[in-house]
Amino acid sequence: MRRFLLIFFIVLTTDLMAGEGNRLTWQVDVLSRHYWRGNVFGNGPAIEPQIAFGHKNFTFNVWASYTFDESYSEIDLYPVLSFGNFEFTLFDYYNPIPGEENRFFDFSDDGNRHSGEIVVDFASSNFPVTLMWATFLYGD
Repeated sequence: MRRFLLIFFIVLTTDLMAGEGNRLTWQVDVLSRHYWRGNVFGNGPAIEPQIAFGHKNFTFNVWASYTFDESYSEIDLYPVLSFGNFEFTLFDYYNPIPGEENRFFDFSDDGNRHSGEIVVDFASSNFPVTLMWATFLYGD
């Protein structure tokens, strides 16, 4: 986790905004608990940094969650591609198990802690409802 935070802050101090149409956004949230789709994960407060680099209609995002008591951690990588009223997102959720040896690049049947999901959104200013379709592609 220390290595991730160091890399995160180095990226924040790097000038990535040199090109036209490029954008860099970041935020850090501190929460009393980590919730995902109505479920509580972890036993304590969490810090959740996020950084996104975008160019025109493409954005690459890195989001993480880490509980202060080390009961839960997660790293999500997700590119987003926008075309008109449609947005296509491919999530890779990585959830290491606390206290076990976890490897980010281990995709074997025994050690894989990744889950993949594809999401398609439709939103229009002429239509007051956003439509979303999503399904998991791999993982548990």
